[in-house]
Amino acid sequence: MESAIALRPIDPELGEVLDGALRQRAVLAQVAALAAQAGELIFVGAGGSWASSVPAHFLLNHSESPVRCQNIQSGEFITAPPPQLGARTVVVASSHTGSTPETVEAANLARRRGAVTVSLARDADNPLANASQWHLTYGSDRTITPAKHMLLGQLVEFLCSGSGQLSQEVIDTYDRLPSALQDASVQSEPWLSDLAVEIGRHDTAFVLGSGPNFGLSYLLSMCYLMEMQWMNSACFNSGEFFHGAFEMAQEGTPLVGPLGEGDTKPPGELAVRFLCTYVGSPLVLDSRDLAFSGVLASARPRIAHMGMSIMIARLIEHLEFVRQHDLGQRRYMHKVEY
Repeated sequence: MESAIALRPIDPELGEVLDGALRQRAVLAQVAALAAQAGELIFVGAGGSWASSVPAHFLLNHSESPVRCQNIQSGEFITAPPPQLGARTVVVASSHTGSTPETVEAANLARRRGAVTVSLARDADNPLANASQWHLTYGSDRTITPAKHMLLGQLVEFLCSGSGQLSQEVIDTYDRLPSALQDASVQSEPWLSDLAVEIGRHDTAFVLGSGPNFGLSYLLSMCYLMEMQWMNSACFNSGEFFHGAFEMAQEGTPLVGPLGEGDTKPPGELAVRFLCTYVGSPLVLDSRDLAFSGVLASARPRIAHMGMSIMIARLIEHLEFVRQHDLGQRRYMHKVEY
């Protein structure tokens, strides 16, 4: 008889991992200077690594920075590379293990074209790092997306500053985040336990998201629910929910809506109001419920997705326990060639 899967404790190294992202600020400043000089920044990744770059891509493209930014799936980057790819491009390629074949190939292609290549991975001893000139690391197998958000968020802040220097407000905000996000992980524990029980009662779940949170919605649906829990799931932009997807909304099918704090919050709130009126209460994760101790209210819209990433990463661990489905169980990934 197989032993039951126990609920994992909150990652005891969470704060240390996030502090490690702060200690790479000097490297991030150099990468930002190269991107500012080049004028073109491209994030490349697949699956959760592509999704992890969504907030940085969104925030940079909605700033006054003159640096153009794209977020491209690795396979598409290889088969249809951007025509401007070359010496005036910085490519940040992300893969947790640094061994995702299409992402490694994308970095090699970028380097052959003369682009500056930066790896974002667990460590700097892997094929992706070998294909890159600069390296960003986080050294954890559990605190992954929040650490990537910390690193890429600071990179964006450098590019948005206009001077290549971070303001004291930005420095203070990021320096307080490891402690604030540790507190958020404890604060949200009872909500996530209840949410996992509700989701775990079903085999299907839809996920909505917009703006910086869309990447997290995609991550939850594609990587966590489908890949790691073998559930039927789909992710929709909150605004697009009303152009087809809402016809599938019915009682008994969980619909999870991560709500953020920026300008793209209203479409999610509209979807929540619709569901409350016609179907029943949706399952809402709202970063506004997090204290973010020490973080100025004015800074919250730019970092709120990091609190959401902490909650979503922990939610899947609760689902593993509720559904008794090991997060590492796979049918095909790392088992067959593709």
